[in-house]
Amino acid sequence: MGWFALATNLGHQNFYWAPRSPTVPLILFEIVVPIATGLALLTRSGRIARLLDALPLTWLVGVQFYRVLGGIFLVLWWDAALPW
Repeated sequence: MGWFALATNLGHQNFYWAPRSPTVPLILFEIVVPIATGLALLTRSGRIARLLDALPLTWLVGVQFYRVLGGIFLVLWWDAALPW
């Protein structure tokens, strides 16, 4: 939740606007930093690894279900199979 608030705040301040340095797209930092942070936490923290091992697999599948459902919705909408 904190990352979303930070990203939203930076977006409102036009931090990601490209004219400062068109060779480096700053939006990539918003994608790479959370993944790198999560990977570092997973590989170095035994507590987080134990927490993830304790989660039921049905919860992980349930979270991904909404992403798949949204993807199907977008494909059908793009194909004009869904009304506006």
